[in-house]
Amino acid sequence: MSGSSPTARAIAEMRRLGWMAQVVERWNPHARVRQDLFGIIDVLAVDERYTYGIQVTSGSNHAARRTKMSLSTKALVWLRSPHRRLEIWSYSKRKIKRGGVAFKYELRRERMTVESLATDPGAPQGVESEG
Repeated sequence: MSGSSPTARAIAEMRRLGWMAQVVERWNPHARVRQDLFGIIDVLAVDERYTYGIQVTSGSNHAARRTKMSLSTKALVWLRSPHRRLEIWSYSKRKIKRGGVAFKYELRRERMTVESLATDPGAPQGVESEG
C-alpha cells in the first residue's frame, strides 16, 4: 500500500479494526474542490458503540485540520451525541533504518471533544499515535 492516499490507508485501518467505513467526501467538479460532509468529515465509520466522523490528512496538515474543526459549529453539534466521535487521522512517512532505505507510514489519531473544541484551536489536543 506504499502508493496509497491517506484516505485509502485510513479505510484499510478501519476495516482492520472491524469497523464499517465509507468515504463521504465528494468532488465538486463545478467549483473544482473536494467537499467534506458538514465541512469537517472525510470518512464515516461505525462500530458496535460509536459512529465516527473522521477527517483524514497528511501529517503536515494535521494542525490545519484541527484548526478547521475547532472553528466549526457543526463539530459541536456532531459531538453532542454520546454515541458519536470526531477524530483527525493523519499519516506521516517515517524512514526505517534497516540496511537499505525503507519507509513506514505512521498513523496519528486525535480525538476531538467538546472541551478541546472550546480551547485554543492551535493547541495540541488528546493526541495518540499508532504505529
